[in-house]
Amino acid sequence: MVKPLFCCSEYLVDDRGFVISKRGKPLKPSTNHHGYQIINVMINGKRKGLGVHTAVARAFCDGYSPELQVNHKDGCKTNNQASNLEWVTALENTRHAIDELGLNQIEENNPNAEKYPAYYPTV
Repeated sequence: MVKPLFCCSEYLVDDRGFVISKRGKPLKPSTNHHGYQIINVMINGKRKGLGVHTAVARAFCDGYSPELQVNHKDGCKTNNQASNLEWVTALENTRHAIDELGLNQIEENNPNAEKYPAYYPTV
């Protein structure tokens, strides 16, 4: 299924996790420093970076509200299929990562762990 992109109807969003250009070709996403896929779209002549997961969730997942975040149910940040996405609060997203996926945020590869040790509880 395909729907218009929420911020620019010249682009289309596919429920399999693709954003399609005006010319009918899927846009090639890049990966940001957090591991999420990002695409660039032109809005009013200006380039804007947009998370693919956000684009897909806005088009296909019920419950959008500006204060909510997109959760990848399987924990894979590159699996942007609509069936793998849901809108959750920041707390729900963190709890899902720790309780369901077994992620512990106090790790050597987490640069924020030392900055904010009280914010990252151990499990």
